[in-house]
Amino acid sequence: MARVHTCTRGKIPFFLFAEGCGIPWAHYFIILAILFLICPVSPADLSSPERKEVLYLNSYHRGQEWSDPITDAIEDAFLNSSAPINLHVEYMDSKRFTDDEYVRTLFSLYAHKYRNTRFDALIVSDDNAFKFIMDHRDSLFSGTPVIFCGVNYYSPDMIGERDGITGVVETFDVKGTLDAALSLLPGTKEVFVINDASLTGAANKKVISDIAPLYAGRLNFTYLEEYTMAELQEKVSSLPDGSVILLMTFNQDRAGDDFSYLETLEYLYPHSRVPIFAIWELYIGHGIVGGMLTSGYEQGRAAASLALEVMNGTDPSEIPVVVGPENHYVFDYREMQRFGLDVSSLPPGSRILNEPSALVPIPEYLVWAAMISGTCMVLLIAVLLHSNARLRRIRNALDSSERRYRAVVEDQTELIFRTAPDGRIVFANDAFCQFFQRESEEILAPAGDPPIPAGNMDALTKHFQSLSLDNPSGILVDMVILPSGSPRWIRWSNRAIYDEQGVLKEYQSVGRDFTDLKNAEKELLDYQKTLESEVAARTCELASAYSGLKNEIADRIKVEELLAAEKELLSVTFNAITDGVISTDLHGCVRFMNRAAQEMTGWAVEVAEGQPLDRVFPVVSGGRDSDPDLIAEMHGQCGGLEIQRDLTLLPRNRGELPVSVTVTPIRDRVSRIMGVVIVFRDTTMTQKYEQEQLRSQKLEAIGNLAGGIAHDFNNIVTGILGNISLAKLETPGDTPLYTNLSKAEEAIYRARSLTQRLLTFSRGGAPVK
Repeated sequence: MARVHTCTRGKIPFFLFAEGCGIPWAHYFIILAILFLICPVSPADLSSPERKEVLYLNSYHRGQEWSDPITDAIEDAFLNSSAPINLHVEYMDSKRFTDDEYVRTLFSLYAHKYRNTRFDALIVSDDNAFKFIMDHRDSLFSGTPVIFCGVNYYSPDMIGERDGITGVVETFDVKGTLDAALSLLPGTKEVFVINDASLTGAANKKVISDIAPLYAGRLNFTYLEEYTMAELQEKVSSLPDGSVILLMTFNQDRAGDDFSYLETLEYLYPHSRVPIFAIWELYIGHGIVGGMLTSGYEQGRAAASLALEVMNGTDPSEIPVVVGPENHYVFDYREMQRFGLDVSSLPPGSRILNEPSALVPIPEYLVWAAMISGTCMVLLIAVLLHSNARLRRIRNALDSSERRYRAVVEDQTELIFRTAPDGRIVFANDAFCQFFQRESEEILAPAGDPPIPAGNMDALTKHFQSLSLDNPSGILVDMVILPSGSPRWIRWSNRAIYDEQGVLKEYQSVGRDFTDLKNAEKELLDYQKTLESEVAARTCELASAYSGLKNEIADRIKVEELLAAEKELLSVTFNAITDGVISTDLHGCVRFMNRAAQEMTGWAVEVAEGQPLDRVFPVVSGGRDSDPDLIAEMHGQCGGLEIQRDLTLLPRNRGELPVSVTVTPIRDRVSRIMGVVIVFRDTTMTQKYEQEQLRSQKLEAIGNLAGGIAHDFNNIVTGILGNISLAKLETPGDTPLYTNLSKAEEAIYRARSLTQRLLTFSRGGAPVK
């Protein structure tokens, strides 16, 4: 949403105004002539200054109750400008659209829309527009001065190192509103704060929480936040007597429904039984009693004033950020009447709206008579003003100087008074009167006694008399006894004041009560002495403790060196032995493995450390029916004693490995088991030796048996061979019987060869095949 205005100094042409008011043409020309005489036009007014281009970026939408007065104020200020200003107004509508895509769309829109426009100033109102310009000024409007207003909870970090930025910080005075409510309703005990759960609501709650301790014991604060609008209406309709409502921001309820500022008040006002107070001027006239109100119009007017100053050539970086502008007490007369509140109880300077007017209609002829008389008086006053202009400027300058001087002096906490050369006090500020518990009229009375004790006054007078034109100032330190009897130390800075001719006019003295400082110095000295003695004693204790600690550290270093040496010895020893060694903690996690254990299990100690034992050292029993839990077996079956087992290890990097395992507990000083040590040995070679030994024994037995059999068999065969030989001698050689006996003899010889081989085997020789 955008609007463009061309704002110039010219107002509605007077002839249109006269015609619209029904002024006769003769009267019109008379008035025009008089105005021409008293308001001459200078050549500068006839010139056509260069038109300025200004972009006003509004965070919200047209019709938003807070930002519309800001817009109106900026437009009004630019209409009264001495140079024409082309005001471009853009509404971001960020109350209703907040997503990143929408922000990117706005960026693209402004980049395209104002690609050929060079702005003299950027005005941004409220936080969202301010953040948008902080993020994108260099891309969209590089180098353009920025003036912000309506920004909450401002800190210099928001601007950082960026130049060309100034503005107006929005401030609101919750304490002023609460004080006004207590002034009108002294019996108030409870304050119900209507506030939503947004980021702004959370910031408002923090502000109220920070000032709540100021009303401890007098006011109790209750926050109405997590409600739907219907629930909130029901709640405010049942608030107790002696309570008030403080309306902050309630733009979204618990159900997610959105409300404008005035919609919230319109929904709640008919249901409220107690007065409603607020801190923003947009609520006044719509149902609140009033309060110390922040004005959006004043925010806009202050920002426009800064923009005009920047466009006149002032560097915005040299203009300090304005905190304010000042808030004002504003109250609604109708709401005060509704709750029976006394107007006289309002804070001084309060503005009252809707107060009944005592004006009566004035006839038209009296108006014309007043206008003509007024014109004549204007002519007369113009002549008088022209003749007395210089005198008036001098008097105004003197009055302004006097006002500034009195404002400075009266607001000082120092004791300031002035005396005439004769010793008579001619001025004393409020701090001086309160310190000496005397009224100003009593002190300044010609015959009055000086409030300063006589002895102290004599010392001051003597010091005054020591001052001269060459040495007009000096310092006097003195102790004064107050009427209450308490002594106070005063440091008087005295000065003699002379006129241009060197004539003494009066003495001025500025006193500063530094009793608390002097007492603090004395206490500090006492404390310093006490502290020095304690430090000395503590130093001795620390020296003794240091000596003991040094000896203890030396002993500990020796012990650590011995432990390190013993640890190195044990490490070398364990790594040198061929048996595998693994130590675990009480939970069965590996803590140490020697080199032999690493080689047999296939685990590096760096990897195995902290791993469960059954993972690093997986073993099975000979029957492979179960995986033995060595630690549990040691605890359960042996009562924590050493156990030995022959098991089969299943390494990571090779096949099965028979091992002989010994599990021994590690105990502390009180015999509690802290872990275990597993020592295991590869029994592969041992088993092979045992098998070879058994085989040898078996072969030896077989050899003995074979030898016995061979002897017995050889004896039998020898008898048979002898008989066959005798039988052949008696049998003819050509008979079949002889042939058969020869064959039998050959068989007997072969049998004897078999017995010979058996005998060779029984003696340990190699078997003959």
